[in-house]
Amino acid sequence: MDRQVQDPREVVAGLLDDSRFLGACAARDMGAVFRILNHRGISTRRIAAAVDITQGRLYDYMNGKSRVEKLVIFEQIADAFHIPGHLLGLARRSWEPAVDAQPQPQPQPQPQPEGDDLTAMDAFRSADRQAGGEGGCTGP
Repeated sequence: MDRQVQDPREVVAGLLDDSRFLGACAARDMGAVFRILNHRGISTRRIAAAVDITQGRLYDYMNGKSRVEKLVIFEQIADAFHIPGHLLGLARRSWEPAVDAQPQPQPQPQPQPEGDDLTAMDAFRSADRQAGGEGGCTGP
C-alpha cells in the first residue's frame, strides 16, 4: 500500500465505525487519532500539513507529550479529515450534509367546547375566582 496515495478523508470515512477511532474522538485524544491515521497509511508529513501544524508538534501529540486544547485546532482537524463535528464535540461542520429534520408530529386540533361545555367552563372559572384562584379554598 503506497502511503502517498491514500486520501485521508477516505481513510477517515472507513474509520467511522471503528471503536478505537470513535473512542479517541470522544476523548478528544488527537494523538491517538493521528496514530490511527498514520497506521492506516497517512504519512505524518501529510497529517501535519493538512492540520497546518509542524511535524514536531504532531509528534508531540502522537507521543503524548502534549494534547490539543485549542478549539481552532479541533476544527482544523475535523475539517481537514472530514471528521463529523459531533464526534469531537463540535457543531456540525459546513461540509457535513444537512441532517433531515425528523418530521414533528402535527398537533391535533382540539375540539372547541360547545354550548353546555362552554357554560360549565365559565362556571368553573367563576367559582375558582371566588375561592381565591390557584390556592383553592382556605377556611377555618
